[in-house]
Amino acid sequence: MRAWIVYCRLGGIDIILWGLHGEYPTAEEARLAEWRLLVFGTWLFKAGYASGTVVNYIGAVKKWHQQATGLPEAALGIVFYRLPTLFRVIKKLNPAKQRDKTPWEFGDFESVQEGWRSECRQRMSFQLQPRSPAREYRLAVAWEVMKTAFQLLLRLAEVVTTVPPSVAMRDPLKWIDVIFEDAQGNPLEYDEKGRPVGCPVKARLREPPSKTRGGGGVMVLPFPNGWQSDRFTLAAGPGLFRFQREYPVPREHARSIPLFGMSQFAVSRPFVVPLSQQAFVTSMRALCRGAEPTVRYAKFGLHAWRVGGTNRLIDIGATAPQVCAAGRWMGDCWVLYARRQRKVMEELTTRMTERAK
Repeated sequence: MRAWIVYCRLGGIDIILWGLHGEYPTAEEARLAEWRLLVFGTWLFKAGYASGTVVNYIGAVKKWHQQATGLPEAALGIVFYRLPTLFRVIKKLNPAKQRDKTPWEFGDFESVQEGWRSECRQRMSFQLQPRSPAREYRLAVAWEVMKTAFQLLLRLAEVVTTVPPSVAMRDPLKWIDVIFEDAQGNPLEYDEKGRPVGCPVKARLREPPSKTRGGGGVMVLPFPNGWQSDRFTLAAGPGLFRFQREYPVPREHARSIPLFGMSQFAVSRPFVVPLSQQAFVTSMRALCRGAEPTVRYAKFGLHAWRVGGTNRLIDIGATAPQVCAAGRWMGDCWVLYARRQRKVMEELTTRMTERAK
């Protein structure tokens, strides 16, 4: 409440009154609108609010304004193009006040694989006893979400529905957005059931809208050398290939069905909604409990796989420009994600004084 009072005293209440009175701001008033938000955000930051809280408060003000006026800010001549810079500065100056971004490590995938391998007979189909097709499907979807987000450094909000919904989920990934290519670069064909047919060597996905590159581009998931369809792998590309073969969607529906949906496609009920955060978390925790050893999941957030993928790139020797390119960063804010566990840091510190072998 105190924060809202400060914003109103800065004159921000005028933004709301424009819509309530049916009036439109002058060009000068429109320019002041962002300035007020910038001052408001700076005050929150200096008052000790966490950087995430600052972002949420400013987002709430913008949403409040849009609901009151019934129009987007752009329609009133208001353009908030300096706010992203403020957010980056706040996060860089005060990273300690951010929520701890516990990474999902590559070893966690191996633990889940080991725990479910014997029960699923070498297949990650998550068949349970007694068998529950709906839950089996949710587990399979969550598993592919985790691998894809990890390998492509995606925010979880770009592949599942969160509250509040992210910009990316205004146009979620669809089945049509996955294209498998053979060794000659030709797209694979699909059979009458909607299953990809052939020997793929890579998968291409439409990139969800991100904070750094409007409109998105293309993401590539290469298949491991010597990959065979009857062998298990942690690579996301083969996982999506197997997933689309096990849970096919007819091509006439591929443009409307989310790639990661809440339920399996059925002709009797072709409407499928994207996987929700709550459903994903439930399935992810089930996978963690079935892992050997059990994976502790208490502190995993929306960026756990993006952070873990960043750390994995660093572990295998990726350079800073390569990390930036993989995560679609335009600055060095990815450094905030490059946090390693205490045990790993102790090992590296020890190796610093050892003679190279």
